[in-house]
Amino acid sequence: LDATGELVLTFGTTPTSDYVALPDVLFSDFQAVDVAAGKRTELIVLTPTIKAGLANPTANIGHRWWNQSEDPFSSTGQFTCWAEFELEAISGGFNAATLGTPFGSMRVKSVTSSGGYSPAILGVIREVGPGPTVRRMYHTDTVVPSSTYGPAPGSTTP
Repeated sequence: LDATGELVLTFGTTPTSDYVALPDVLFSDFQAVDVAAGKRTELIVLTPTIKAGLANPTANIGHRWWNQSEDPFSSTGQFTCWAEFELEAISGGFNAATLGTPFGSMRVKSVTSSGGYSPAILGVIREVGPGPTVRRMYHTDTVVPSSTYGPAPGSTTP
């Protein structure tokens, strides 16, 4: 409240700001894909800055993921506005046999396009079998991740 008793919201990048821009990096853990056993996993992402009824630019994202032994894998993807990616379609590294462990951790980052577009992104992991379950994805500076394999806020990734 200001001196007159009116509610005042602040927008900025300081810890005292009421609203800050969302970062362009997400973290989560995930269940390895095993299609034969009925275990499937989807990554659902969106950009909150879309403009309804207008042409929106393509968002480029980089996927980095690690198994429980911290062996690294990576890939890239593109989407406009929002997308549902079946993890087994992204790369063979999400498959349980290739990953080598039943769970892993993931980082999804918005990559600046040649036109300079690098949007904030929001995401969720949806798993089927045994389940279905939904795992939240976290921005590093907004909340403590629920994952044993995810980094703590303000720390660097493996």
